[in-house]
Amino acid sequence: LSLGTIYVIDLLDDRLRTPEEVQDQLKLPILGMTRRLPESETGETDIYVHDSPRSAESECYRTLKTTLALSAGETNCLAVTSAVSGEGETTLAVNLAAAYAQAGKRTLLIDADMRRPGLSKLLQVRAQPGLSEILKAEAGIPELCEERVTPTVVSSLDVLPCGPRILNAGLLLSMPSLADVL
Repeated sequence: LSLGTIYVIDLLDDRLRTPEEVQDQLKLPILGMTRRLPESETGETDIYVHDSPRSAESECYRTLKTTLALSAGETNCLAVTSAVSGEGETTLAVNLAAAYAQAGKRTLLIDADMRRPGLSKLLQVRAQPGLSEILKAEAGIPELCEERVTPTVVSSLDVLPCGPRILNAGLLLSMPSLADVL
């Protein structure tokens, strides 16, 4: 009875525990893996690749950058997303962008999370105007973008904050003006 219960529990357990299981289930290659970053004294991670460039954790992001650069597809624009919040999308996006900038690539990081703008909070540009105002505008999108892009402590890395929070974020992100921004 115990062995039968364990077998049934194992059949019902659909979690993926190893990179090989992920690769087998999705039938996609794994481009890279990152380590959990140590937390700073404030409880949030900073731009770790910039602050600790010689650490093993930073090397993970540089390796991912190299893998993306050598991949067959075009990588001029990357979207970092997840089905569940708190999985590290913001940390991955900011550190990968910093790795690109440190390699001499001019990099623009756009915070398009209108509901919980973690990137704008992390980079301390939360109160600044940004993407939400640009997407609401009728005209002059290039000029608005140029005015709202903010440099970071990493040279060649700029950020476009999300701007003020709005209620209809999904509708705003589906507008044709987002293509003009990109």
